[in-house]
Amino acid sequence: MIPRVFQPRVLVLFDGYCYLCSWVVRWIFSRDRRNAFVCLPLQSDEGRLVQNRYPQLENEDSVILVRDRQVFTRSAAAFEIARILGGAARLVLFFTILPTGWADWLYRRVAAIRYRLFGKRQTCVRPPPRLIRQLILTDEERQVFEIDCNPTRSNE
Repeated sequence: MIPRVFQPRVLVLFDGYCYLCSWVVRWIFSRDRRNAFVCLPLQSDEGRLVQNRYPQLENEDSVILVRDRQVFTRSAAAFEIARILGGAARLVLFFTILPTGWADWLYRRVAAIRYRLFGKRQTCVRPPPRLIRQLILTDEERQVFEIDCNPTRSNE
């Protein structure tokens, strides 16, 4: 019998107060046939721990993707999500013809007005029960993403 090789899922952090961001996460889950993604609100304890682990994420308040300890933000995160999902989602990759600076500028413009256009929740998103498994990291994934969710725990 061939042992199962651990393949960490791709971690997506998103604004849990943003209706647009929550819709995008549901859209990702509906197309994620391989269970490749785990998504966490930035405002969750684990989301904040990941953000603290990577100093370049200190002021990021919208989508962040972490894959194999490589961090993608703004348009690069959106493009990477499309690449991983494949299929029709890859149509988003059309925008890679834009220089990165332009794509990020466009991304930041939409991000800056997302609450006005789509609304803002009063509380952080609570996923439906059927999606809970895609919002929980396994112990193996915590090690890969270097998240110590219980730093005071002893190893006894």
